[in-house]
Amino acid sequence: MTLSVFVRQNVGDYFALRVQGTYPNRVDVLFQFSTKTFTTSEGGVDFQLISTNYDDYKNGWYRLSFKYETDSAATCAVLFSPRTIAGQVDSTDGASDSSVFLWGSQCEYNDLSSFIPTTTGSATRELEACSVTTPSGVTQIVETFSDDTTNTITSIPTTYTISSGKVKKVIMT
Repeated sequence: MTLSVFVRQNVGDYFALRVQGTYPNRVDVLFQFSTKTFTTSEGGVDFQLISTNYDDYKNGWYRLSFKYETDSAATCAVLFSPRTIAGQVDSTDGASDSSVFLWGSQCEYNDLSSFIPTTTGSATRELEACSVTTPSGVTQIVETFSDDTTNTITSIPTTYTISSGKVKKVIMT
């Protein structure tokens, strides 16, 4: 599963998240705004943290996400806690006025996708694809991904479809 939420700092330097199955089985994630780092822990058994990630939207908003494997519980609880000092969702904080702005939390099976707005129930989105007619004279297409790796295409298709993943830019020459 992958949990994500858009968050913006208000009061306090930390934001704690927890996904919990049958207690004490859980994953705790703590994001520190000032350093843009995660601190993580696992509790109980049968819960495993796979990865954490954040996207910085440069306007104060971050999309935090973490991927995990769950226990056999039929449901999971998701808990959020703005914090002034480091700690888990249920640990004591030194201030009572810690706060963040939240928007668009979603939990997905497998990998993170773009935000899926819903008002009731769950929704599944079909695979998204972006295709364009390749301009004449193009001899090379270079895709740059969010992790700054690149993919160079020299066998130029008539219709170019952007590769899967977080593509940061595409240059056709």
